[in-house]
Amino acid sequence: MWSEFLLSPKVTEILEFWRDRELTPSEEFSLLKKLRQNFTLQEASLLIKQIQLRHRAKDKFPQADKMFFADKALEQSTSWPLAWHRAQKLHEIAPPGPILDLGCGLGGDALAMAQFREVIAIDCDEDRLDLLQANIKSLNPPYSIKLIKADYTSIKLPPAAAIFADPARRNDSKRIFTSEELLPPLSTILKIIAEKNLPAAVKLYPSFDKNFLQDHPESYLEFIGHHKQCQEAVLWLNTGLPHRLEGTVYSEGQYITRKVDTYSERPVNVGEVRPDQYLYEIEPAMLRAGLLFDLAQELEAHLFDPQVSWL
Repeated sequence: MWSEFLLSPKVTEILEFWRDRELTPSEEFSLLKKLRQNFTLQEASLLIKQIQLRHRAKDKFPQADKMFFADKALEQSTSWPLAWHRAQKLHEIAPPGPILDLGCGLGGDALAMAQFREVIAIDCDEDRLDLLQANIKSLNPPYSIKLIKADYTSIKLPPAAAIFADPARRNDSKRIFTSEELLPPLSTILKIIAEKNLPAAVKLYPSFDKNFLQDHPESYLEFIGHHKQCQEAVLWLNTGLPHRLEGTVYSEGQYITRKVDTYSERPVNVGEVRPDQYLYEIEPAMLRAGLLFDLAQELEAHLFDPQVSWL
């Protein structure tokens, strides 16, 4: 419904005019009044919302000025560098064939995966699929993205080579921090992955319990950081790779990944702070991956306080 409207020449011209400008509250009313001369109230409101969301999305997507967004979908979407990292990794692991994107939303991950191979994107939200369709036409990725409107938990999934799942981590305005409150629950997604027996990646919240791995030897867990924050955890399944924890940080155009073969926290020595020493702040993603002990050993460093993770 909205795809053709958002890509129309008149809308493109307006969005281009506002590409490098932030729409202030005082300008919003006057712009709405002006837009109502040529658009319905719903169309004008959508257009203003796209101007605002594009400005907000600049930190996540370098191509934000060509994309289309929705409030909640943008908030939940992965930053482009992290989506690219996960897409490339899944591409390298999977055999030939398309990737299933379960719960694709506005398509940030689908667009990243389509840089490497064909994607089948499934979501039950028609408005988000419309936004993804507009994003596909606007960005024209190297590989095709097929859209399916459906609840992926209740249909027979098409043949594919790998699965990416992104369960909703918000219920209305509340963040979700337990795996069975996710929409759909993690147990439902794991059942689908087990039935398909394909390499898979499930995007989860940064505080996901590492003890999950103890009962799932076919999996490993990666914590991913950006801008000095642990942004997400990714549960990898059926990859053929060793059972482990990983910490990955994206910084200055590079991905730095470190692995630890155990998820038991090992104690780090505590010592004094002297004037000739310096403090080393651990990236939160590396800390979540249990790499504090390894880094302390490598740097020949110690904690100055057992409650503060600075070496």
